[in-house]
Amino acid sequence: MSKIIWAVGIFIVIGLFLIFSTLKTDFSNPGETFYFVGAAVDWFKQLGDSTYEVGKTATEQDWLPKIDNETVYIVD
Repeated sequence: MSKIIWAVGIFIVIGLFLIFSTLKTDFSNPGETFYFVGAAVDWFKQLGDSTYEVGKTATEQDWLPKIDNETVYIVD
């Protein structure tokens, strides 16, 4: 579980760095800082929406085979 948390954290840091470098944000200017925060919040919202859609689609799929009152043994 900790590897997943590290991977998500690194992904977020890289995404924020890309937003920062694309906007060429000067944090001493409050207007640019506000714009950066807005862009970061937008990115988090899009990321959350996409994650929700993928999760919703995955849970709606039929993952197990349909059977008629029989026992299915899966041997790997």
